[in-house]
Amino acid sequence: MNRPHLFSNLLRGNRLLSLFVLAAIGLLLFLLPIRAWGNSQGALASAYQRLTQLDGYSFVSRVDQTTHPLPTLANVGLSSEPSSLLVEGTVKQRANQAELQIREQNGYLLDGLRQVELRVDEGQVWARAQGQAWQALDPTQALDNAANDPSLLLQAARNARSLGVEERLGQHFQRIAFDLDGVAWAAVMRNALQRAMIRRGELAPGTVLEPLPYYEGMSGAGTLWVNEQGLPQRLTLHMVYPPLPNESAYREIETTTDFSRWQGG
Repeated sequence: MNRPHLFSNLLRGNRLLSLFVLAAIGLLLFLLPIRAWGNSQGALASAYQRLTQLDGYSFVSRVDQTTHPLPTLANVGLSSEPSSLLVEGTVKQRANQAELQIREQNGYLLDGLRQVELRVDEGQVWARAQGQAWQALDPTQALDNAANDPSLLLQAARNARSLGVEERLGQHFQRIAFDLDGVAWAAVMRNALQRAMIRRGELAPGTVLEPLPYYEGMSGAGTLWVNEQGLPQRLTLHMVYPPLPNESAYREIETTTDFSRWQGG
């Protein structure tokens, strides 16, 4: 199957592939308000408040994508193909800064490239490949809207519920599960895209874009682990995206993010 690799066009004309930056959704999720969860989600609200009081923290996140061929005659004999990346970084909330290192686990990011670094400083995004100089990127153009604002995914969260308390190595964690709604996700994406296009002068104010069926077809769920200190310890996300136009495969994405090294607060 001639499928586009997860990172095959990672750097093209100073644009980052949206699924590449999708890893950051799990990493920076709690930097932004979680009002979409509702007042009933006390544990989530408490974890967010605790995290925002810190000076910073570190994280490690793994993103696994599997491309599944549809059961069509043209795909006979084809099998699912996986791609994985590892993201490590630090977030300095007081300074509004973040640094990320992204490495693919079973191949190359682009033409032999194994690692890319991202730096965010007061809203400006910088990127560099191995051994190269930093390049400034326009956040509204360099990043897909889904990745540019990690809080967007939270606005598609539904049916948050407690899974009880789990014990690991003498530590107790409260587990909270939630679902991701594709229709809500598509509406959020469309609104974000409209705002970005209006800011760039590409769309007249008041213009409404057409629905985004690709995002409407997304389904998914997630789980948050909150530790004894009331801080998010682990976040997992599972998402399934339908085939893109003119493609005969769908994509399944799983992310696991572990938080650590909380500072200050």
